[in-house]
Amino acid sequence: MLAPASAMILRECVLRAIVDDYEEFERIFDDVRTWLAERGTTTTRTATRQALEGLIVEGFAQAYFLSADRSAAELASYVEC
Repeated sequence: MLAPASAMILRECVLRAIVDDYEEFERIFDDVRTWLAERGTTTTRTATRQALEGLIVEGFAQAYFLSADRSAAELASYVEC
């Protein structure tokens, strides 16, 4: 069984997943799990979501709505609950 990833390593992997393109959460999660498995560790959807939310709140990432109905991506507002 793989041990949970440290918060810093998880954040680094999430940043790597989003650095160069728009990605849906499932793709981010799959990429992050693959990279963490290579390091002998793992994550959960919740931990990955929290890492992504933290990066958004801290200004390291932005969330966008993408749609075939729109000509451009629309910046999503993020409100912490």
